[in-house]
Formats: sequence, structure tokens, C-alpha cells
Amino acid sequence: MRKGLVGGYSYTESFAPPADADEAAACLEDGALQVQERVLGDNLRAYVLDGRVLGAAVIVPGAADDTDSRRDTGRVRRVDPPAEAEATALAAVRRWGLVFAAVDFMIDAQTGRHLLLECNSAPFFVNFEKQTGVPVSSELATYLATPRKLAQLG
Repeated sequence: MRKGLVGGYSYTESFAPPADADEAAACLEDGALQVQERVLGDNLRAYVLDGRVLGAAVIVPGAADDTDSRRDTGRVRRVDPPAEAEATALAAVRRWGLVFAAVDFMIDAQTGRHLLLECNSAPFFVNFEKQTGVPVSSELATYLATPRKLAQLG
């Protein structure tokens, strides 16, 4: 799978390794790419704020062979992630020194394991919030409006 390094500007697409240097250069015309193995299964997104998971949902693409669930997110199902996935999401956010993030997993269709894909530092959340009822914007607003001492910010 191939995806641009800056979210929201392109979709995740199938990737065939370039045959030569010219093909490799053409792949990078629009900038650097993230390349990862395709995992068949459902996408799970968990929103994390200040050391806690606000909520999560499985986001299923509209077509079974689609490589990017953002094309059609009409099938969104709010879920409680398993403890291991929740712990992984919290660890990823801590590792990158983030206070707020969306952490994406693929739930491997064969094994049921939650495989970490990425940690989004500036995630979109309006549609997610509308479809799931997870109060991301109000939780984030409350966090931002709460005075903190410098020591509390890490």
C-alpha cells in the first residue's frame, strides 16, 4: 500500500514496487511516500486525548476491495477497543509526545490482531464525531480551555 506522508491530500492506493530508477523517481514526483504491507480487515480509529482514549470506531470501506476507508465512511460502528489495542494507542501517543491524536489500526481478518498503522497528530474528527457520538470536539475544547502549569504539559 502507498500513502502520502501528509494526510488528507491523497488516498491510500495499491503499490507495485518500481522496476527501475526512472519508475522510482516518478513515484516520488508528488513527494515522499509511506509504503506498508496491505492487511485485509477492518480499520479501527481511536481518538486519544491527555492520556485516555475518548472513543473508537471501526470504519469499513464501501467496497470490499477499496484500499482507503475515507472514500465512503457510511459504515462506521462505534466499538470498545480491546485492552491491548487501547494500551498500544496510548503508548504510541506517548512515544511521539502528543496530547491529542487519532491512532489507526487494521484488524487482521485472519488473526483478529489489531495492527498499528499510524498515529495522526492533526486528525479530522467532525464526521467521526457525527457518526459515532464520541464527543471529540467538546473534550478537546475543554482540554484547551483548562489552564495548566508548565510542569503539567510534560
